[in-house]
Formats: sequence, structure tokens, C-alpha cells
Amino acid sequence: MTVEVGRAVHLSVTVDGTPPFVYEWRKDGVALSETARLSGVGTPRLTLASATLADGGAYSVVVRNAAGATTGGPVALVVATQTATLAAEGRAITLGGSTAAAQPSWQRSDDGGLTWSSLPEGGRYVGANTGTLTISGLTSGDTGVVFRLVDGTAGKSTPVFATRLRVEMASLPFPVGVAVLASGEIAVADAALDQVLWVGRDSGLKALAGANGNVGSDDGTGLQARFNDPAGLAVDPTGRLVLADRGNALIRRVETSGRVSRLAGDPARRGAADGPAAEATFSAPAAVAMTSAGDVVVVDAMSHTVRRVKANGEVLTVAGREGEAGDADGVGGAARFHQPSGVAVDRDGRIYVADTANHTLRRIDPDGRVITLAGLTGVSGARDGTGADAWFDHPAGLAISSSGDLWVADSGSSTIRKVSREGRVTTVAGLPGVTGHKDGRGLDAWFNQPRALAVATDGSVIVADTGNASLRRLASDGAVTTLSLSAGDTVPSTPPPAPAPAPSPAPAPPAGGSTGGGSGGGSPGSALPVALLGLGLAAAVVRLFFRVQGGCVRAGR
Repeated sequence: MTVEVGRAVHLSVTVDGTPPFVYEWRKDGVALSETARLSGVGTPRLTLASATLADGGAYSVVVRNAAGATTGGPVALVVATQTATLAAEGRAITLGGSTAAAQPSWQRSDDGGLTWSSLPEGGRYVGANTGTLTISGLTSGDTGVVFRLVDGTAGKSTPVFATRLRVEMASLPFPVGVAVLASGEIAVADAALDQVLWVGRDSGLKALAGANGNVGSDDGTGLQARFNDPAGLAVDPTGRLVLADRGNALIRRVETSGRVSRLAGDPARRGAADGPAAEATFSAPAAVAMTSAGDVVVVDAMSHTVRRVKANGEVLTVAGREGEAGDADGVGGAARFHQPSGVAVDRDGRIYVADTANHTLRRIDPDGRVITLAGLTGVSGARDGTGADAWFDHPAGLAISSSGDLWVADSGSSTIRKVSREGRVTTVAGLPGVTGHKDGRGLDAWFNQPRALAVATDGSVIVADTGNASLRRLASDGAVTTLSLSAGDTVPSTPPPAPAPAPSPAPAPPAGGSTGGGSGGGSPGSALPVALLGLGLAAAVVRLFFRVQGGCVRAGR
């Protein structure tokens, strides 16, 4: 069990038997005494108000009654400078950096902190007797290992730094949104992780906002924020990210610091109501794009509409009508769409829409008039050509190049297409109808249902190759390469405290249990099973369960 420095820790024991009971909590086999930070040493619940590195150790409890005694535990408590240090498989990591230890040495524990062994200098370890340790050749087997720096002054082993390693392969299981900042760094929305992630110029992948596996709509910073099926991304004129949080029916702002705030929508309501940001509703916003004025253009797939969030927060419908799918051209509300899922805006303010279920590309002019730019409604394919002579198969992500060309992630045909300013459609990369993962040039490169793309500062196109769980780069010469990602550091933020879990019932005695024990002190019972029911960074709770057999307190089985 690992907690951060300064957190509260609670250990409690539930006992079946004949009262009264006498409790004696111990650390490393030595009985504890009440202090300003430590209370409950003679009760069923031990409380450590503010954990320090020195509080790490093996905790146990001796419980006595008139019939006997038994010992529960030990339970290893590791108090860490940080609870987990994320590292990439196959790479090296450096820990510590402390000068506080006069006689420094590093130790590791493979059993959660119950036992420790000193590290040898050399091989995988460099700096084993300094304040900074470098570990090379990390593998998944290093996950869960606890490393600590101790000061051996006066023959003691006083902890100075501690952390638990987590080694991962850098991965994007379901990337569905991508944006490139002016700095060249890449932001990715991953619907499986419910996170927005950051790819640095060194290809290091880290979580920018959201917590893996935690769905919600909370604003906050870094791991405190929550998303639900995040989708399209865009970069506003100030360099901040705008996100279509599809499952929450929200438009969110994500700053490069990881701070997340709400721009428009209400996670408790669905619809297509226009109005002020807090009153407007969305159904399933799939993609966003920015205008030069700082407005956000949104395609709402399930309401079949194109919306605009103005810089002052007001939301209005640009084209389409809520709940009415179709393919009609026209002005504003007279036009119809069918599950649009991609959008881009050119420098003249014209809006391009990937009308996904219609297999077409649409354009909305500044006067609100909607036309079909390319593709043939109801016909799916990957034929190049101009206008209706070109076919698409569930087009999704869109992006505009500096020259005004429109890039299209044609998801159903697993290809990347380009539409010139004159409306000519050409297949630039991918083999139509063939799904796979292969780097190469033009038709020799294979994709698997790409859903999003963005134009990088060097003119290359970054593709969220969703079905291949990867990011690809399409260079100006048509060469496709896969970005090799490594695990970066998680955004430094503190998760919200987890609620303490509800107590579990003590296990019932087995029918016809054997008798034993006796009077007086009795013999100690066997080691107790320990159930770690919940661990929150604000409070760690461990419950040990006992029962009586033959009149003596015995360990439950």
C-alpha cells in the first residue's frame, strides 16, 4: 500500500469473538505509542494524521481477549514522495536528485515495502550510493517495485525519498481527435482512455487532462478533470485547445497547463437549443474547428446540425435542423445533414463538413448557403474525380492546409484524400478497401479507419489512425511513417480524494469448525488474511478480519 507524503492513513480491524478486546498496534514489530500525529493505538482503528517518509513500514495488530490472542498482518505501508513514477518500457529513468542524505544509498522492495534490499552499483543501476539513481533497461516486470533513498547516518536507514514504479508501453488505444500546436507539439483525444494526451517534440506521450478509466464531466486540472468519449480537437488563436466532449454533450477548453473548463453545453441535458453558453445544449458533438475571429464551429452528429459558439459564449445553429437527417442543399435551416463528424474552416470563413452517413463533403458559405462539394449521396467508394464523380466512404476528419487544400480522413475506405481548391479529389495515401498497418508511400501505405487529422507546421499531415491505435505522419512527398511514442511524465496534479469504501462484512465461520485453544493467554493464531478494500490518496483503509474458534481469537480463513 502506497500513499503520498502528507496524506492521512487509517488502518482498521474487525474482530469476531467474545469482548472485551484489547488492541495493540505495532510497526516493524514494535508497539506504537500515541503521538500528536498517531492516534488509536489501543483501538480497532489506527489513524496516522499526516504520513512522513519515516512512517513507512510493516504494520500489524495484536488482539487479545480472555481466551487468547492473535496477530493480524503485517501490512506494508510505503510513504512515497510520489505514489507512482511513470516510465517507458525499454528506457531509463532517473530518481531522486536529493542532497539531504549525508550517507545515501538506494534500496528496492519487491513485496510492497515489507522487506528491502540494497542496490549494487553497476549493471542496471548507476548512482546506487548517491542522491540520484538511474535505472536502465526498464521492463513491465519493474512495475510495482518500490525504490527508496535512505540516509545511513548513525547506523540508521532514514528514508529520504520513495516511489513506486509503473512501467508502460506508450499507447493510444483509440485516438479519435488530433490537433497540432504552433510549437509542433501534438494533442490527441483518446476515447478509450477518456483523456486528452500530449505528444512532445521528443515523441514523449503524457496525459494532459483526464484520468484513464474515469468517466465524468468535472472541470479541473490534469488528472482532476473528467471526460466522456472525447472526440474532435482544435487549437484556438491563443494556442489553447478546444474539445468536443461527445459523451458529455459539452464543448470544453483545455489549456496547455492541463486546466479544463466548460465553454458551452450541459452534461445533464441533450438537444440543440441555441442561446447563452450555459443554456445551450448539444446532442453528440463530434468535431470542432476555429474561425479567425475565435468562434468555435461544431458539428453535432446526432442532431444532424452545424453549430457555432461565438467568442462571447452565445451558441447558434448555422445549418441543419435538429433531428432531421437528410442531404438537401439550401440556406441555414433548410439544409440537411446526416451524422456529420468532421469540420474545417478556411481563411475566408467557409465551413467544410464531412457529412459522414451521406458519404459527401459539404460547404457552407459565409452567407449560410450549403452546397455539396464532392461525393454522391448514398454511394460509398473511393473513386477520385470532381464533384459527384468522386466517391467517399464515411468521410470523417477534415483539415485545411496553408495552400487551401482540404485533407480528408476517409474512414470507411481507410485512405487519406485531398480536395483541391478547384474541387478535384485525389487519393494521396492508403489502398482503398484494404485495412492494415504498413508504412510506405502512396498506395503502399495502409491505414485502418482513420478518424481525424491535422496539418503540422511543416506541412505534413498528422493522422489519428484509429483502428491501428497509432499516430501516422503523411509527408509532403506522400511518404507515411508511424510516430514512435515513448512514455512521458504525467501532468503533475493531485487526483481528487477517493471516497472511503463501505465496510465489507466479516466472513462467516464455517459450519462445524474445529475446536481448540484453551484458557489463559492461549497460543497465537496463524497469520491473518488481509483484504485491501480501497486506497485513496486522502485516506488508505485496510481491514483485517477475525473470528473465534473454540473460545480463542483465531485468524479467519
